[in-house]
Amino acid sequence: MLSALQRGRHRQQKGEEALRESELRYRMLFETTRDAIFVLPVTPEGKPSTFTAVNDTACEILGYSREELLSLRPGDIVPPDQHDRMLALGPVLMRDRYVRAEWDLITKKGGGRSSICRSLWRNCQDSRWPWPWSAT
Repeated sequence: MLSALQRGRHRQQKGEEALRESELRYRMLFETTRDAIFVLPVTPEGKPSTFTAVNDTACEILGYSREELLSLRPGDIVPPDQHDRMLALGPVLMRDRYVRAEWDLITKKGGGRSSICRSLWRNCQDSRWPWPWSAT
């Protein structure tokens, strides 16, 4: 009986170690890429909420501090003429689990537009991996 408990504990420890390594790789990619990454949850209706994570590149491209970006929603950095198209993708995201789209982004300084945001939106049920945007 003790041997079975030890094997179970060993498997659990190996699983926890693999999870830590995976999270470390994700964090390294998230923080070192030259693409801007925005992470945010969506409501069950497919409406975007405030950003829950952004990388340094997102801050640099748009001219916001991390704290400022974390208080915003996509509609705050996507031009108004693109809002309807952005909101229309929410239900598609919920149905298909991913959407590809391109956006202009509004920078903090003077409201000018930055480069196009090529995004892959992914609907991940696990709250740790919500809707990432990647801007190049």
